[in-house]
Formats: sequence, structure tokens, C-alpha cells
Amino acid sequence: MATITNPDLYAFEIISANHLNDHADTVQRIENGDLTGVILEGLFAPDFCESVVERLQRAVQAEPGNRLYYPAPFGHVFGTTLMENDLGAYLQRAAITDGIVEACFQQRYKATIFSFLARLGKGRDFVPAIHTDGQPFAMSGVRILEGGREPLEAHIHQEFPLHFPSYQGVTRQLDLATELSYYLVLQAPDEGGDLVLYDLNWENTPQDFLDSSAFMSKVRADRLESADRMQLRLQAGDAILFAANRVWHRVEPVAATSKARITVGGFLAKARENNDYGLFI
Repeated sequence: MATITNPDLYAFEIISANHLNDHADTVQRIENGDLTGVILEGLFAPDFCESVVERLQRAVQAEPGNRLYYPAPFGHVFGTTLMENDLGAYLQRAAITDGIVEACFQQRYKATIFSFLARLGKGRDFVPAIHTDGQPFAMSGVRILEGGREPLEAHIHQEFPLHFPSYQGVTRQLDLATELSYYLVLQAPDEGGDLVLYDLNWENTPQDFLDSSAFMSKVRADRLESADRMQLRLQAGDAILFAANRVWHRVEPVAATSKARITVGGFLAKARENNDYGLFI
């Protein structure tokens, strides 16, 4: 069962994946600022998620998956993101990434993600973001936070275009002021790995937080140590959708004796020319 610590800090709801049609105004409420996010319990069955992890582990040991599996301070990353500086290389890897993720889910991933978004955002279309040359942006990536490693340090999504030129490829068509983040928990850790939302919003961000030297660094963690916070813990098969562009957030380190925290997900933002949301990472 998903849990929220300090639930009064932000407007967050926990809903069953079996009752999404009762929450068709969710995206609108997030857009309006009436809601920060939602946890969807049971989007996939835990045993199916376990089988996805097994297939993913095999995929990263062989071509071409092994070329998309990278070490990180918190553990490993699978996939490609716009935090890379070579947009052309990113676009080439995007299709490979999405293909492997879809295969690991036995062709159920994209359909399920687009379905839950459409049911929470009635009246909107949710589509893969497409670059001007017709190539799709990657829809998702996998983060693996391993036991005894670093946290995923504090960040906020409106800062990414400040540091990574490749983001210009998506900002031409999507308004990142509307950006949301989603992810599915494939494997929950025994201890640690909570998502932390700090009592610090984008409009109140200290200027020095946005220096390139501070990006994803411990400097921010030290400054945020005394800040009020909400902590969210999801179980395998649960998903989350939240306003990652508005709230500073961090993922706590996974305990040294725990199994890894494995998630798959990405971002979405409203198109500049219509009411659609484009997905990317």
C-alpha cells in the first residue's frame, strides 16, 4: 500500500487504478494548481513487474541494450535523455530505448501509460513528442537506485533547459512550464528510496540553486536539510503523476542491505499550439 508522510504539505491523492474514470479531472486540477499529484495503486500487478525486471536484466546484458546501460552515482540508468548534449545521437537511441522497454513489458507499456493519462486527463490527447525532423523523442527511461549508493539529488524540472542545450529540441513545441513527471515502480526497495517533495517551489528558488555547479549536487541537499517535506512511498506496480516542474524533489538513498529501487517513466508537457500533451525524457 502506498503511503504519504506529512500529507498536509501538498495536495496529493492516492487512487486505485481500477477507478481512474472517477478522476477524469485530475490533469485539469494539476494544471490549475489545485492538486500537486496522484499515486495510482495497482497499475500493473507486482508479479508482472517482477517479470519485467527479469527481462530488462537480460536486455542490458546483450546488444543493443548494453550500450544504453550507464553507471550513475545512485546506481544505473537505462535509456537516453535530453540531458545529453548530442541531440542527433539521442534521437537515434530513443527508438531503441522505447523498443526495448516495450518488449520487456510484452507490448503492454505504451498502451497502459497512454490509457491512464487519457482517463485522468479527459478531453486531452497524450502522444509521443516528435522532433521537427519526424523522429520521436524517447518516451521513457529506467532508473535503478542501488543499495548503499547516493540519492537522486534535489532538482526541479524547469531548470533542465538552463543546463542542457538538447532541451531546445522539445521546448520549441512543448511548454515546459506545464511539465509533469510520471513513473511506474517496477521494484520497491526494502528500505529507503522514498520520493521527497520539499517545501520549496520554482518561484521561490534561490538564484544560486540554478548555478551549473549546483546542479544535482549535495550543496542543495545541505540547504534543504531543514526544509519541511512530504515523503511518498510506492509499491511495485504503483505509478505516480506529479507537478515536477513546480516542486523541488529528491529520491532518498536506498539502504545498503536493500534490493534496488527500479522505476520506469518520463515527462509530459502541453503543446504550444493545442491541448495535447507530448511525452518525452
